[in-house]
Amino acid sequence: MTSIANAAPLGATRSTPRLRLRDRRRAIVEAAVPLFARKGLRGTTTRALAQAAGVSEALLYRHFPSKEALHQEVLDHVTESGDQAIDLIRSLPASTSTLVHMLTYMVHRFANQAHVDREAAQQRLFLASLIGDGEFARAVLKRAFEQYYPPMLAAMQAAEEAGDLTPGPVSPANRFWFVEHVASMLINLRLSGGPAVTYANNDAQDESDVIRQAVWFCCRGIGLTDAAIATHLNPQALGLLADSAARNAARA
Repeated sequence: MTSIANAAPLGATRSTPRLRLRDRRRAIVEAAVPLFARKGLRGTTTRALAQAAGVSEALLYRHFPSKEALHQEVLDHVTESGDQAIDLIRSLPASTSTLVHMLTYMVHRFANQAHVDREAAQQRLFLASLIGDGEFARAVLKRAFEQYYPPMLAAMQAAEEAGDLTPGPVSPANRFWFVEHVASMLINLRLSGGPAVTYANNDAQDESDVIRQAVWFCCRGIGLTDAAIATHLNPQALGLLADSAARNAARA
């Protein structure tokens, strides 16, 4: 049985002379996103990047000293969340309640991304990378792990110490990844504009009921006891976090 207590944290935009420096730089980054997603760092040339952005290679180098620097900027751009909700959750003390809130927010955040054009486009690029060399997707997942896993690990450790989470054969890191996979598939199945699966809802008129079930599934899957779930999984909090996720996704 694996105990958590001692685990260690593990489309092109053409620029114009009128664009301000910051706007031109952002335009180059946004134009580079689909190229890096499809071909990866090694397969993308500076010439292709300049053409996609509508600038010369010389101007490209004025903004970014190397292709690697632009690639890093693209990763920062794609993975930036401007997400006050997750910042708030990470500021909470490690506890069973915080763990449930994190799981709730992760599922809601991903599920609601499918309704936001920018987020849906980024997820399509992520999937395109998986079909290709996977380099872009690996970088995005690495960033997500660095952001979410440390506070989740601390919360899992606190929940286990409180007797709310049972040890099991699944490592703490894999528990995080399996939750991420469930949440990620929720957005993938909604990219066409509606769910590709007809779920057996408790309330067929309430799409959020599927998300509530997914949150419960993730709570149970990482090892939370039924008593802990009943105590900390608050339907009202689910709704508030859903609204917060939607607002943050819309602002991103």
